[in-house]
Amino acid sequence: MARTKTTETCAMCGCKASTKDHIPPQNLYPKPRQPNLQLHTVPACKACNNGAARDDEEFKMIVGVSTGEVQSNQEAVVTSLQATMAANGRLDRVIRGGKQLLTLDRGRFVPGPVAVSFEGLGYARVVERMIRGLY
Repeated sequence: MARTKTTETCAMCGCKASTKDHIPPQNLYPKPRQPNLQLHTVPACKACNNGAARDDEEFKMIVGVSTGEVQSNQEAVVTSLQATMAANGRLDRVIRGGKQLLTLDRGRFVPGPVAVSFEGLGYARVVERMIRGLY
C-alpha cells in the first residue's frame, strides 16, 4: 500500500490519514494483475492500514477457497493462496486442519471437499473496512 503525505481523514477511524489503503484489499487480485485493473484506495491512518494485513490474508483465503473453482484465472488464484499459506503459518494450520468430508458416488463413499472453519472476525473487519472506505 502506497505511503503518501496527506491532510485527509482516515476512512476507517476518522484520525488524520498518513497512508492510502486498498479497498478491497489488493491481495484479492493475484499477480500478475490485469494491466487495466484499477485498484481503489482510500485515506487511512498508519494504525488502520498496517493493522489490517492479518485480516486481509484471512479474507483472501475465505474468498479464494470458496470461489476459486469459478475464477477464470484458477492457476493464479491457487498459486496466490499457496504463497499466502507458505508465509502465514496460522492460516496454513487452519487450512490443513480442515476435516475431509466424504461424498456418496454411485453408492460408495469417496473423499470429498475439505471443510475449513474460520473464526469470521477478521472477515467481518475487512467487510466493515470496505464499507467504510467505499462510503
